[in-house]
Amino acid sequence: MKLFSRTLTFSTPFWMITASILGSVLSPIHTARAELPALPSRLIIGVDGVAYRTMQELQQEGFYKTFFPVSRTVSTFPSLSSIAWADILHTRAPLGYDRFHFHACQHGDMKHPTEFSGSILGSGDHEEAHDLWDYHIPSLLTFGTNVAPGKTIRLEMSKITEGFFSTQGKVTYYGYIVSTDNLQHNGGDVRPVLRWISGEVEKIAETYHQMTGQDLEIVIVSDHGNSLTARAKKVPLRQTLRAHGYHLTQKAKNSHDVAVGADGILSVFPVYVDASVQAEVANVLSEMAGVELVTERDAQNPNRIWIRRKSGAIGVIEKRVDEKGELFLRYSSISGDPLSYLPLVERLNLAGKTMSDGFVKNEDWKQASFDHEFPVALERIVKAHDSVAGTPAPIIVSLLDGHVIEFGAFMNVVQKLKHMGQTHGSLNSNSSNGILMSNRIPTVDTTTDRVTDQVSVSDFKH
Repeated sequence: MKLFSRTLTFSTPFWMITASILGSVLSPIHTARAELPALPSRLIIGVDGVAYRTMQELQQEGFYKTFFPVSRTVSTFPSLSSIAWADILHTRAPLGYDRFHFHACQHGDMKHPTEFSGSILGSGDHEEAHDLWDYHIPSLLTFGTNVAPGKTIRLEMSKITEGFFSTQGKVTYYGYIVSTDNLQHNGGDVRPVLRWISGEVEKIAETYHQMTGQDLEIVIVSDHGNSLTARAKKVPLRQTLRAHGYHLTQKAKNSHDVAVGADGILSVFPVYVDASVQAEVANVLSEMAGVELVTERDAQNPNRIWIRRKSGAIGVIEKRVDEKGELFLRYSSISGDPLSYLPLVERLNLAGKTMSDGFVKNEDWKQASFDHEFPVALERIVKAHDSVAGTPAPIIVSLLDGHVIEFGAFMNVVQKLKHMGQTHGSLNSNSSNGILMSNRIPTVDTTTDRVTDQVSVSDFKH
């Protein structure tokens, strides 16, 4: 039984879709509910870049009133869509953190390269996780997500509604809205359209109940937050490197070249350099205007990561995995406290969570730091240099809110045409804290890799 005519489109008003659906399934009026098509019993909506703070504010205003209080979904580091959605949905990690990855060209013996060289290349798999949703805006229409993101959001939500009521024999329908992120990148306020989505979600639930006599479970999840700043300022990356004798490039040929893979409105960027100058470059970048902090994987010991902040603040993260595969982490200060984690070190020690050598279970670190300025920082930094991307960078630079990296020809053109708004990617809570909320069960603060502990995605289109 078809639920509605194919002549209905995304522009069709919701009441017409509802009337068509109800007309087809309730006529004749005596049709038994047992004969109705088996619609999905759950709807999961992914909203790109919706911040925890934003959804908190909307619930306080009275929107999403049928949902339990929103929880944090702490993103990957960098807090970028490609790796975050892969983390949420447990798909393969993309080659790069976003659109690009570094392809190293080795000279001499493969185990003992004689010269550093390589290129920043496009990563064709960066949207692999996106393409698995039941509805994801077609590639031909993605231009609209930047040109008219507000209108595109309404298109995406309408197509999700249409797709949900057209689906049979599937427990969960998965719909993805990408334009909520692009609206904010373009300087727009996402709150009005999120208020509209609140009403649309209620209409879907009401229609579903009228059709089936059952309550529809609805889950809303996002991949990361946003800086929530009005306008982004570009950091002086090229000038800073040049002043210290380095050359910014996408094709590295020697130890004076610094390769950066970024082309977007991002508050983070990965850096690829020769191991012999790695520590020096990390130190130079930590003092650059607009930088929040710099993380650097030790060139000699991959289980050690250095954290650098302005004015010489240096900390170190060390990791250890026991025979059962459980992760233990230790944070210590060399000078200052770049992560502001020493109070957590003391709290965990007083709670008896610290081992004799200073290591603490990762789960204990996680629970102690969900509401920190840099939430779940230790685990996220370790994974950033190890596993969230196929070609992890030795250096990652996290920028302060209101600052952006603009290395890339396309974005240089775009930024001349219009100002850039909110950004994301950095380690701080604004960029990192996405959302998880349900109208069926209360959720708790979690990380992107643990969303499925609360929300099953067993019938996802893997």
